[in-house]
This record gives sequence, C-alpha cells and structure tokens, in this order.
Amino acid sequence: MSRFTDPLIVSPLSDGRTWIILRQFGYDIGNIPAPERNPTG
Repeated sequence: MSRFTDPLIVSPLSDGRTWIILRQFGYDIGNIPAPERNPTG
C-alpha cells in the first residue's frame, strides 16, 4: 500500500485544471520509505 507521510497541500491555478504543490511532502510506496522530500512548485 502507498501513502502520503505528510499532508499534501495544493492549490488550483487559474486554468481550473492544474494544481500547484504548496509544501513539500513525503510519500511511501509499500514498505519502501521515500528517500527524500518532493520539491514544491
């Protein structure tokens, strides 16, 4: 199972279809932890 280890904070852009990541987050896939944080926007 995969999961976010931190809240995923996003905001829509003006086109109404695209989203921007506002804060770095962690994401684990199965029992393999994410090696680093994902960069924002």
